[in-house]
Amino acid sequence: MNKSELFEFLQMRTTEVWDSSKQPYYLARVQPELRDSGKNYREATGEQTLATFAEAVPGIRVVRHPHKKAKIGLVPASSPFEFSEMEGQASTEVAVPALQSRSRIYRPGAQRVIADFMQLLSTLDDNDLKDFHIPALVLAKLLRSK
Repeated sequence: MNKSELFEFLQMRTTEVWDSSKQPYYLARVQPELRDSGKNYREATGEQTLATFAEAVPGIRVVRHPHKKAKIGLVPASSPFEFSEMEGQASTEVAVPALQSRSRIYRPGAQRVIADFMQLLSTLDDNDLKDFHIPALVLAKLLRSK
């Protein structure tokens, strides 16, 4: 892979990811995607890091997370995207508002706790499940636990 091919690849993938999600194209995804087509970006970058190389690509801009050193992405040069100071939340993202009755913000990963639990229950025999009841309080605690 030569430099112009890598320039084109980074421009194309940055635009595709941005257009579909308004999120950066993370540098961590570059090599796995190139590997699928038998290519390696190091042939074009040499001793230079991918992030340093990407800074010279026309039409895209490198964005770095303020706290997570390895979280580096590419966005179109004209986009306003910047990682915010809030951990893990980008300035273009909307925070999920907490319900007034809750002191925590809902975490999407908590859904998996319930889904995994229900999957385990589905493996039990009908006789075992016949008199099995789950109080809503228990489900609510599971959602808060993760």
